[in-house]
Amino acid sequence: MKTKLIISTTLGLAAISIFLLSNGIVSFAQSNSSVVTLGTNTTISASNSTQVNNSTSQSDNPTVQSIDAAIKALNDGDKDTAKKLLLKAEESLEGKSNLEGAEKRVEAALAALKDGDINSAISNAEEAKKKI
Repeated sequence: MKTKLIISTTLGLAAISIFLLSNGIVSFAQSNSSVVTLGTNTTISASNSTQVNNSTSQSDNPTVQSIDAAIKALNDGDKDTAKKLLLKAEESLEGKSNLEGAEKRVEAALAALKDGDINSAISNAEEAKKKI
């Protein structure tokens, strides 16, 4: 009788332990899956908003079009075209107090281009687009 009681108690405790352990694993997996899903959704959301912003800004905003074209020219090694496009973008930003940060970034891109620092010019041009 004592043996059956000990075995029953041990099996009961084992079952409860397994249940609690599996519930903990499921909870852990669910919380991790939520994080992964959130990360994926955030990534998808971020890329979608980038696509929307780029397509909207490319078709609607001539300043952003100039900056995009300047970045493309820089990537293609055409510094003269990039300089002209950045100057055009800077001219369109002049006098607009709400776009002062973008204008400063375009000016920084022009200065970097003048110094021969293509990577810095591209980086500043990208930052200028973000501020528009």
